[in-house]
Amino acid sequence: MSEQRFFIGPPNSGLQRDVKSWLIADDAYERLRNAYVWRSVLKKRVGSQLLVDGSPLQSRLRMALTPAALVVTAPANIELGQMFSIGDDIFTVTSTNINDFLLTTSAVTAQLTAANKVTFSAIASTVYFYPSLPVMGLITYETTNINDEFPIAFDTGYAYKRTSSAWERLTNGGADAVWTGANDNFFWGANYRADTADQNVLFVTNFVEADGIRVYNDEAVTINTVAKAAETWTKFTFTYSASANTDIKTAKLIFYFKDRLILLNVKEQNGTASTKHFPNRCRYSQNGSPFQDKAWYQAPEAYGRGGFIDAPTDEAIVTAQFLRDRLIVFFERSTYELVYTGNKVLPFVWQKINTELGAESTFSQVPFDDVVLGVGNVGIHACDGASVRRIDDKIPQEVFRVRNQDSGLQRVAGIRDYRIEMVYWTFPAEPEIDNTSVFPSRIFAYNYKNNSWAFFDDSITCFGYWQRGTSEESPIWQNIDDPWYEMEGIWGRGANQLKERFVLAGNQQGFTFLMDGSLPTNAEALQITNFVDTTNIMTVYNHNLTNQDYVYISQMQGVTSLNEKIYAISVINNNSFYILDRTPGSDTYTGGGVISRVSEIEAWTKDFNFFNSEGRNLAINRGEFYIDTTPNGEISVSTVSTDSGVYDAEQATGSVLSPVLGSSVLETKRFSTGEFINRARAWRPVFFSSSGESIQLRFYMTPTQMTTPTISRTDFQLNAMIIYVQPTADR
Repeated sequence: MSEQRFFIGPPNSGLQRDVKSWLIADDAYERLRNAYVWRSVLKKRVGSQLLVDGSPLQSRLRMALTPAALVVTAPANIELGQMFSIGDDIFTVTSTNINDFLLTTSAVTAQLTAANKVTFSAIASTVYFYPSLPVMGLITYETTNINDEFPIAFDTGYAYKRTSSAWERLTNGGADAVWTGANDNFFWGANYRADTADQNVLFVTNFVEADGIRVYNDEAVTINTVAKAAETWTKFTFTYSASANTDIKTAKLIFYFKDRLILLNVKEQNGTASTKHFPNRCRYSQNGSPFQDKAWYQAPEAYGRGGFIDAPTDEAIVTAQFLRDRLIVFFERSTYELVYTGNKVLPFVWQKINTELGAESTFSQVPFDDVVLGVGNVGIHACDGASVRRIDDKIPQEVFRVRNQDSGLQRVAGIRDYRIEMVYWTFPAEPEIDNTSVFPSRIFAYNYKNNSWAFFDDSITCFGYWQRGTSEESPIWQNIDDPWYEMEGIWGRGANQLKERFVLAGNQQGFTFLMDGSLPTNAEALQITNFVDTTNIMTVYNHNLTNQDYVYISQMQGVTSLNEKIYAISVINNNSFYILDRTPGSDTYTGGGVISRVSEIEAWTKDFNFFNSEGRNLAINRGEFYIDTTPNGEISVSTVSTDSGVYDAEQATGSVLSPVLGSSVLETKRFSTGEFINRARAWRPVFFSSSGESIQLRFYMTPTQMTTPTISRTDFQLNAMIIYVQPTADR
């Protein structure tokens, strides 16, 4: 019979796994990894760049150390994978044996002379120390200036503030400026007032009893009549009674609500020396300053000041967020509202919204004007104040693949990207698709405009927001020499406004970077601690990569032949891997190297058969694909037939197998000559010769394409496609 053509597009459905592949929407994808649907385009995943583009040293949490002559003292014992820098010189810790030398990129030497001391042969400027601890919080500090907020960054032990060009540790407060939590004790914060309403402070908790609740003031303020210098940390233990042993030690969540400070899920002394945990409790202060004497006192000692109210459930409070002027509180398996009554004696009561759907991840809550989103044990939920419903109906099983062990649920964190109308949730994947690292390895990507989903491969521990300043501005058109048609990404990237808000992310090595939907590449956010040229073994602590991942290497000193190249890897353990398909050398690595993950696109369409109603098989002869052109780029397109057995074999082995039928290259690079040289979009043909009961199209990159930087680091955008098929055998 004659050939027929079918137009598919524009893509809007994204990933769909609620029904079998032949039943999903024509523009949907059975698998969608490192690509997503955005404004009717299938495009490569959201990229990222270091907070200071191209500068790992200025984008990483660090602290300045004051040398005594040529000796610097770290705040704790020095560990493998940590680093020091003096100017552009980098010193990497590859051994913790006393008297061993650090790797150095210069003639200056650095020797470990004690567990927490390093002696340098010369110091020309400030010595910076990079603890290489995971980023555990990026909390916005509200200032009195409009649209001029900044984040306070936390790792497991310290807090940092951004200077004009780099992170700097906040040290005022002595012991109160040091935390003791583990890598699953994330930081929650709330902005409120000091003694007077014109003074802003930040309340912070990591839910560790020994650390308690701490307060940071960026400017000089008065707290409980005591003057506090700028940039000071102060630990507070609030007391709710004149009786002995009635202190509130810490809380999981802190909010400013109805002119009161609210503590949810608290640990407190209840008249005894030991601390008791009240996971369903709300503690509240008086109206006004929470620092005044008796501000937390409860009835009958003081009426109309502080108090508490326990929710009528044994479940623990997990997370909470505002919905307009209402405070929605998610418990483990239910959802409540903390309702304000206006009664000074009993200002709050609990009201149940849903009895079976809650949240299990504290930092998964994402606020919208009409709903609050949260990741629960049976789905990703949205509460509108009257009811709770699932929003992940298209991918109903994926939430069950979030790893439970190693505090996996506590590591789920979400944020809303206002610039491109997306929500990201970072999560640790189940063990069979991840290595044994405890840190998150994937991202749920949710387009809330068209309710579409995708997965990104990435390792992010937490999110926050960053308002871009003059030192981090993107290029503007008048300063760009390249013609517009050679510029990657979407129009408008060069016109970012001063103080425009970006999503800020941190990872397990203390790097910070910006999520940017206009970038086709990922930030160089992993430090290469060591590399043995003769064996191709690379040491990258807590790398969180898996076998056959691809990495882009840069800034290597000593073994410069690896720079600007991409290699597949074979994982040895959480801290090292082999570089594959490379001839070993004999050079000596001296430090400075970083790697970035190279995103491997994997997009499988539905099982197409346009002649099912006629009871016929089909043959596919070619496809035409409407793509955005690029300076350099291509992607492979394969056909997979149900007759090939690939699907059944994948189900049995749990792995993705190579297609067995026709595979062709879809070029996206612009023509070098002719009338179409400057076209931003073009139709490009790809020819096939496949037949079967149904046919799937797979978009992917071959190993050769992945290891070619001009191809794998280039954007890919698909606007629509036309499939040319004809009916064949009568089934």
